[in-house]
Amino acid sequence: MNTFFPKPSSRSVCSALLAMLICICWACSPPAAKEVAIETLLPDTLIESWQDSIFLKECEAISSYRGRLYVSEYSANRVLVLDKDLSLIEIIGRTGRGPGELLGAAFTRGFEDQLVVLDAENRRVNFYALAAHYPYLNTIALPKEAGFVDTQFDLFSGDSIAISSHLLESPVVVFNQQSNIVQRIGEKGQYAPDLQIQHHVFITEHKDILAVQMMHPIISRYSREGKLLDQLDLSSHPVLQNAQQHRDAYIDVLRKRNPPGAKFIAYLFARADYAKGKLFVIFADIEPEHIGTSHEGNINQVFVIEVYPQMHITRHFLLQMDESEPEEVLDGFTFFPETNSFVAFSMYSNMLYRFPLPETP
Repeated sequence: MNTFFPKPSSRSVCSALLAMLICICWACSPPAAKEVAIETLLPDTLIESWQDSIFLKECEAISSYRGRLYVSEYSANRVLVLDKDLSLIEIIGRTGRGPGELLGAAFTRGFEDQLVVLDAENRRVNFYALAAHYPYLNTIALPKEAGFVDTQFDLFSGDSIAISSHLLESPVVVFNQQSNIVQRIGEKGQYAPDLQIQHHVFITEHKDILAVQMMHPIISRYSREGKLLDQLDLSSHPVLQNAQQHRDAYIDVLRKRNPPGAKFIAYLFARADYAKGKLFVIFADIEPEHIGTSHEGNINQVFVIEVYPQMHITRHFLLQMDESEPEEVLDGFTFFPETNSFVAFSMYSNMLYRFPLPETP
């Protein structure tokens, strides 16, 4: 790895992420369905195994809205609409019903009575009606300021679109359906350990903006005017301290391998979802084999955070595969309130899993 950031493209960034973050290889053929225990870190609590799994072509992003799941398959240029039992309801995109335009690295999110799909490849946002066969409505272009956009760093919600990307003048911009920027939040960082790019952004039902940093376990809540209202720093949590040490050590390795001034980055690899006042964050470790450390204990740590009136952790548990199977990083997930479960996917194995939310002990 000479320079972490190659010429920006949606696929190159994903490939770099996979190469850096995932060190466990699964067999080429999809694994047979096996029981997967979810062990919580709370005393005397053991959670049931995952309930369902399906094999995808190449999952890129996932979200849930009004009892349905929306899963993008990058290589197929389509979005799959799934029911509660993960059965297929509809296909949106090139190979199914709907417009034939390239969906690219799509992310989906309910938007009033519309389905919103980010076409990162073509720098636009497509709108579909939440009706039979999801008819195409319209398209808006991303603001020019948005720079390079990758679905690892965006999320849509509410009556405006909040988006984060590598090259923003501000880490987060909020724009409306007329493609007009209505707010800029934060200051642009540098490609360094203190980079202030946000990994996920959410607009809450109170019109606040939640931002989850991808490099440091810091969650911030801003007003629509950009004022910092609340901040939760999880860096002192014992589970994450070890992961941060791995990341810092890996950055030192990169510095030694590259010429002075080279731009590179190492992720703590956070994934997040927000639903009705609760923020769900999954942290995974960076690839540790480069620095001779163990991955064990740092994969798929889930934190449940109450956002209002002030952010605080209410739950913490671990999504962990069965001991007979290697641990696998979950690259994306969504909370599915209709089944009180997480639906997660792995870009490495192309498997989609559903995990029940642990009951409070």
